[in-house]
Amino acid sequence: MSDQISSWKEMERFIGGMKFAVVLIALFSFAMIIGTFVESYYGTEFANRLIYKAPFFMVLQLSLFLSILMAMLNRLPPKRRLGGFYLVHTGLVLIGCGSFVTYYAGIDGHITLLPNTPTREITLSQDIIRVRYPAHNEEYTLDLPYTAFNRTINQQMGPIVVKRFAPFSDTALSWSEESRKKSHQSWISASYQLESKMMPAPQQVLLSMHPQAAGVNSAVQLGPLELHLLPPSMEQCLLATNRSGLMLIDVKDHSCFTPESRSAKHMKSATNKNILVVTIDNHSTTFLPDESPFPVDAKTLKLDPTASLRVLDRKEYRKRTALYLFGNSLTFYDKKKERWISDSFKQNSRIALPWMDFSIRKTKVTTTSYPRYAPVPSLPLQQNGKLVKGREKAALIVMSGEEHWLSSSTPLYLKAPHKHEGEKEVVYENMIVSIEKSKLSLPFSFTLDRFKMDKNPGTNMPASFESYVNLLTPQGLSVEHIFMNNPLKHHGFTFYQSSYFPSEGGSFASVLSANVDPGRGLKYFGSLLLVLGAVVHYLLNHRIIKKRG
Repeated sequence: MSDQISSWKEMERFIGGMKFAVVLIALFSFAMIIGTFVESYYGTEFANRLIYKAPFFMVLQLSLFLSILMAMLNRLPPKRRLGGFYLVHTGLVLIGCGSFVTYYAGIDGHITLLPNTPTREITLSQDIIRVRYPAHNEEYTLDLPYTAFNRTINQQMGPIVVKRFAPFSDTALSWSEESRKKSHQSWISASYQLESKMMPAPQQVLLSMHPQAAGVNSAVQLGPLELHLLPPSMEQCLLATNRSGLMLIDVKDHSCFTPESRSAKHMKSATNKNILVVTIDNHSTTFLPDESPFPVDAKTLKLDPTASLRVLDRKEYRKRTALYLFGNSLTFYDKKKERWISDSFKQNSRIALPWMDFSIRKTKVTTTSYPRYAPVPSLPLQQNGKLVKGREKAALIVMSGEEHWLSSSTPLYLKAPHKHEGEKEVVYENMIVSIEKSKLSLPFSFTLDRFKMDKNPGTNMPASFESYVNLLTPQGLSVEHIFMNNPLKHHGFTFYQSSYFPSEGGSFASVLSANVDPGRGLKYFGSLLLVLGAVVHYLLNHRIIKKRG
């Protein structure tokens, strides 16, 4: 027992000793120096995630707290000559306790006020993934880890699994292999190179019909010229000379045919509307081709947008200044000659176009892979106080065996299996998956009535900015004026004027930082003791030196 007491006292002396304190202060100073450089190059958030709010830095601060506390306890019972020492160390302990209370129970966020728009939500720093079913207002949320680098999560959220989280990422083009697990449909993707004497460099054009080709469309606009990527089966339909001028396409298998090839019936309704009835495999489908590409119910004439068969009029394709691409071939309508012109791509050869001296060359055509702009984890980079790299947060999720990337700027819209409570049948419903900041709802609301900004004379640099807000509480409405040195304190919150940004209509939106600091009193009192202790320590030592002199 005496050995244990002796060991404990030895540990107390070591923790409260000068050597341990010097090592801790050196480590703390080194971490702060590194953090300063990291913050300068990579931004404040990366520095917080890597150093200032990292577990090792928290342990370092706790060790400093224990060293200060034990240094004071080791010098008990109190001695008059150490009065300043006790006050300084008590102040440091109180500051540490106050900081812990603030970290554990405090709130730090911001509230964005748009002109004349009531707002009662504070945006916090915690990143979350939110899964929503808009049809019945059901949602799941998952807190994302506060990490500086990629983190594997493997967390189930309803029908999805969150695999990885990247706190910093950029969007880059990549090609993904086509999955054949669910569908054998061929989605065409292609890239082309446009050249013209009027262009300083060749223009790369990337097109895809694949539904998962995020950020890549099947059509682009280059000035007055439109480029459309279409299923190869549509080429013969466009070039056909059938009497009706109509063509039918099945969006499930991309098959295309003319009504005449299926002996379709053309009729007139009682109101003189054109009616087209197509029979395929003993199943009749009715269209009103002058009104909609979708089929209609034969009795009620209501549209059925879920059907796979569509009717299209070739006249609409002739009206446009457009180039229709089918992967390895192309066609366009020559309005001067009033006829369709088609051609096939030869290896590395160019096809001359009738617009602006354009020529086009095929560089890639595939149905086994598809392009997409997906997040790529990266290190952030800061220039002039703003991030120029790593501005997006991204997560990799898996649903029904398929991987999907989502970013903080681009949510995912998916069809997901969902089972209602009390029901056995599983249905597929629209689901939205997004990366957001967590929100806190306030028991009162703000409305920005007016934003005022003064500029330095002769410049556009803001000298000061302030917000006039209407504060609506259960007790009534009040008008508050918030500016740099005049924060609003209400309901335990302190609202500071933080920043602003341009809004619609030439006005400005205001951003207020929102803060709840339950440890503020301890930190203020600790700071007071720190100053008082330094004064007492100086006076006591000055008196001792005078006596010795």
